[in-house]
Amino acid sequence: MFRPRIKTGRRVAAIAIAALFVAGCGAGSTATNQLAGATGGPTAVGTAPAASGGSSTDATPAPTPTQAADLIQADVQAGAIDADTGMLYRLEAEFGAPGLPAKYASAPAVEDEAVFDMTAHALSTMPADMQAQILPFIVRPTDSRSVFHGPATGALTAPNGAGGEHAGGQLADVAPPAGAANAGAGAAPGDEVPVCNSDGWASVSSEAIPVTVWGECVGEGLHSADLTAALTAIESVYPGEVSLMGDPVPDTGDADAGGSPNIDIYLVGRCVTRDGDCNEISNHAAGVTIPTNPFSGPDGANTSSAFILVPRTYATSPVDLKSILAHEMFHVLENAYNEQGRVENGHSYWMTEACAKWAEEFFVPEGRANWVYPWFGDFQTTDQGLTTVNGRNEYVSFVWPQFLNLQIGPSAIQQAWKAFEGQHGWAAFNAQLAGILSFKDNFKDFAITAWNTAMPGGGTPDLIDPKFQTVDSNFPKTAPAKPTKFYFRHPPALKLSDPAIQVPETMPALSVRYAELELGDDVQQLIVDFSGLQPDEPLDVTALVHIKGGQWEKRTLPTAKTTFCRNQDDIDRVLFVLDNNNYTASSIVSGSWQYQAVADACSPGSFNLTVANGPDGKHAGAGTYTGQAPIDCSESDNVWDAAFVDKNGINGIESITIDMDQPEFVTVSTVSHNDNVDEFDVQQGFDYGAVSISVDDQGKIVKLTAHATSLFAKIDVAVTCGSILRG
Repeated sequence: MFRPRIKTGRRVAAIAIAALFVAGCGAGSTATNQLAGATGGPTAVGTAPAASGGSSTDATPAPTPTQAADLIQADVQAGAIDADTGMLYRLEAEFGAPGLPAKYASAPAVEDEAVFDMTAHALSTMPADMQAQILPFIVRPTDSRSVFHGPATGALTAPNGAGGEHAGGQLADVAPPAGAANAGAGAAPGDEVPVCNSDGWASVSSEAIPVTVWGECVGEGLHSADLTAALTAIESVYPGEVSLMGDPVPDTGDADAGGSPNIDIYLVGRCVTRDGDCNEISNHAAGVTIPTNPFSGPDGANTSSAFILVPRTYATSPVDLKSILAHEMFHVLENAYNEQGRVENGHSYWMTEACAKWAEEFFVPEGRANWVYPWFGDFQTTDQGLTTVNGRNEYVSFVWPQFLNLQIGPSAIQQAWKAFEGQHGWAAFNAQLAGILSFKDNFKDFAITAWNTAMPGGGTPDLIDPKFQTVDSNFPKTAPAKPTKFYFRHPPALKLSDPAIQVPETMPALSVRYAELELGDDVQQLIVDFSGLQPDEPLDVTALVHIKGGQWEKRTLPTAKTTFCRNQDDIDRVLFVLDNNNYTASSIVSGSWQYQAVADACSPGSFNLTVANGPDGKHAGAGTYTGQAPIDCSESDNVWDAAFVDKNGINGIESITIDMDQPEFVTVSTVSHNDNVDEFDVQQGFDYGAVSISVDDQGKIVKLTAHATSLFAKIDVAVTCGSILRG
């Protein structure tokens, strides 16, 4: 039996539990158990509407209801209930036990991994009566106090009343002494046949891996084939997971821990038994991993062993068993790196479930369609970020381990958990995770990959490359859904003086948004401005632009104003990809961005910038960059201001040409070449071309200002060389 750091004797605990059962629930009460570890697909899988038409008024998906664990934890933090009672209520919600207050019992319950970690480390400090109430939920099912422990009499029976041999060997017709081996007829040499022990539980151990599977000896439809089916399932996934992650922490191996250091898997019945009542387990129940001795490592970041509970009804499906056990065994392996340190504010770190869900995808290909792919549909509808923990979003966030696998390989997941060793708290975990693949540098690429379907409206090249299908050819091509994640408009052309369209947005940490604008021929310029989204430091804006009659191009935009001029660069469709690359839980980018579809053509229409290495090699780089109005030009009283934005830090400007409707020609040259060049001689003349500003700055000038007065006009030109978009 599992008794972490507790000195209460069995007799005292058993008496206290009996008292709780009498006082805590009435006869005949029932509840639904949510043993939801390796949950399958969401009950409502979101699908993305086609990116056509001009409306984004699709019905908003129903919000994810607050989970029972969150309601309970909120009341703990508010002081409405104490922490110990909160843990008890969360365990009752997890297992569907009767007696849970109605406000929690009516809320949905999903896997609550954190409560088992919390109770494992808090139990020894609780009063004896509270320990006694909590123990039935965390001891092994073979312990008589367990809510999963049934009568200890009878024998394994064949399904449908049949007798004789089954896949696992001879059925035990009588209960042999505890620990006795049974090599019954039909068993292959070396195979262990499930044997019913005196406690009413049978077990079978693998010859190949350190795992033992347990099940009750009696019950409707229970038979030895269930145990051997589970053993076959875990034997198919365990070697690959251990090869990637390393060995689990063996348990203590004493009598209460199954008599061996093997990792134990318990196939539990369809009842949570309290006060003689059978409380039926939900049909979506799947599995739970419970940490157990030995606990070791630094205080606050302990490692542990663990055992697994799986409803026995899943034994009828080999694929389901493999998927569930792949998920739960991955939790066991995570515990070997850090079990205690990942819990914060009553919840478990988001990568705990994200990685276990990824393990299902990676190690059980045949189970992906049912157990994994629907969760990607949820990712494409959620407005949450990867780090959001609400009982469901953690599973949805398996897309980041999937991206790590795509970019680095599966070893990246092991590297992450290795980096988590000795860490305590989510900030430390996230910082270590960012060291595996930088969010700041790579999250914008993840955001593009996660579009995950064809370029809107078709066309080439396909800029969504690489794709999730690179590592999983059957991964669904599910697009982001309106309106929570994807905004689409086919805007009519308006006057420049008309107000811009405001798009309000709130982006949590590590979240993604998409916006598509399709431009008709009446639109001559598109002006977008993202400066209303703050803070702008973690904000990435990438534009996938389609040239009419041509191809798609990818451009990185400033988090400010950008103008697309169609008389020079005939863009007819733009997919904007926005992301918040900050992993801090409190990081929120919010506000509004805006766009204007303008009927009037741009003036000037285009620019040409040449960057060259100076004679002393002081220029930042070389090349010619052209584009459609990533400069913002305005004219007032013959004064032109042209602002360029260069996120790449180019400051070695050799020449700038600005095409305008007016046929003036201006040349700017430095008065002297020194480290403090800030004055220019200006010559003005007329030519039948464009206004041209030629600058020789020796790689030192960041801001250039030219002033000139002729017999005909005054022309002031201010050029800020801080931002040229690389086209």
